[in-house]
Amino acid sequence: MESLKPFFIKSLRSMCLNKLTITILFVFSFFATILNGQTNKFNIGIEGGPSLIFLRGDEVVEIYDKITFGYSGGLTFQYNLQDNFSVKTHLAYERKGSKSTFQETDVSGIPISEFTTYTNFDYLTVPLLGHFHVGDKVRLFANFGPYFGFLFNQTNITESHNGIPKFKSSGIDDLKRLDWGLTGGLGGGFRINELLLTLEVRHNRGLYNIRKEDLTQHKLLTNSTNLLVGLAFLIGED
Repeated sequence: MESLKPFFIKSLRSMCLNKLTITILFVFSFFATILNGQTNKFNIGIEGGPSLIFLRGDEVVEIYDKITFGYSGGLTFQYNLQDNFSVKTHLAYERKGSKSTFQETDVSGIPISEFTTYTNFDYLTVPLLGHFHVGDKVRLFANFGPYFGFLFNQTNITESHNGIPKFKSSGIDDLKRLDWGLTGGLGGGFRINELLLTLEVRHNRGLYNIRKEDLTQHKLLTNSTNLLVGLAFLIGED
């Protein structure tokens, strides 16, 4: 039996190597089909730009939290199912939040200064969008679907005022890490050979209270309207 042991080990290694080779060939064949097939075409690219951001919630949020500027940017992937319909997603870094302006008063209640606090939420967002477009060289398109976000950082930045220097704080422990909502956008594009330049206005409406369940805290929902400039590589399109 000991003499047969090297033979069995060698045979087992050979079988594993053959299976690995077959698996690799299958994977390469699968991706080659996607790249070269006429019905399996996809686009990859980048997009990003400035945003208008604000928060929704109860009366306190509506009074004090106002619209401000943010931004969004990341990688895009679009799988073309039919001539005019695709499934699109991206992995993006997105700044959401709001700004609040307060008045500081003296002991008599007379205003002596005004200061602004910026509430920033930094998310990784992933939407799952249905993408409809018409045209070839010049395109008009619409996107719609849900999005999901993961909060990885939160900062409150209060500007200097009345001799108090600018300072930062964080309230991430009071927040849920997950956010989700609906996304809708309209835009247009211009094709140059295998490249597609796009411009889109997209709105993301949060539907999930990102505050942890605490009766002393106010309800918070995120909102952002993005102006996105994109560049996509058309892989497999005629």
